[in-house]
Amino acid sequence: VGPAIGGWLAGNFSMQLPFFVVGGCIAGVVANNYLMLPETRKNLNTATGSNKTLRHQLSKMFSQCKPLLRQRDIRSVLCMHGSFWFVSSSCIYTMLPMLGTELFSLSPSEVAVWYVTMSVINILGTRLSAKMSDTYGRKIVLVPGAAFISMATLLMPFADSYSALTALVCFWGIGGAMFGANTTAYLTDKTTDGTKSQALMLLRSCADIGLMLGGAFAGIMSQFVSADAPFILASLLMSGSGIHMAFRASESNTHAQPWRKTTKQNPKLK
Repeated sequence: VGPAIGGWLAGNFSMQLPFFVVGGCIAGVVANNYLMLPETRKNLNTATGSNKTLRHQLSKMFSQCKPLLRQRDIRSVLCMHGSFWFVSSSCIYTMLPMLGTELFSLSPSEVAVWYVTMSVINILGTRLSAKMSDTYGRKIVLVPGAAFISMATLLMPFADSYSALTALVCFWGIGGAMFGANTTAYLTDKTTDGTKSQALMLLRSCADIGLMLGGAFAGIMSQFVSADAPFILASLLMSGSGIHMAFRASESNTHAQPWRKTTKQNPKLK
């Protein structure tokens, strides 16, 4: 809904209005939460560990995460998750609007159609991908999802028409739907109750790092190399993480059914 509203406001009124609307909505939510939501944390004055320094807390956090990072499967899914958000930040959030405006002179509302399309595909496809993941395994969904994203990202700068670029956006949305929450599901399958919180923290940190570096990478590469370079290199990164997941990581869903069931041989046939 956000891209549709923002594109419509920018296309019909002004470029500043979406920022004012979003800022006003956030301020309203903050005020509502402050006035209406009760405090759930008790005994704030007696909370332990408040006198510890930030350096001590960070060192303790990293020491707790080291055993997880020694596991190849954990590293593989963290790399794939970080690559997904790196590609999203660099190519989808940064470079795709520039392609639309420079190559096809699209308006903000027309660019917003791409993001609405990807969101609709994610809404409709995430449930199906989750069911496939629970039935056949996490890798059987994650690896093709990485292939869809890598292929769409690689071909985006070479699209010669609005229809072709829109089709690639749809392919990218299918890959994003196949990712869905399956990286989180894979990680929770591979961890115990004692290490699950640290693993999820690492997963979120990888996403934040990819989101932070992706935009800067796209800007630097497009300015000093070419506009195609961010798409090509991001595609290689995504395909590399998918290949690593396919050949180096093990399946986490122990209850998954085989994709192809083997048929029993007829005893009469010899």
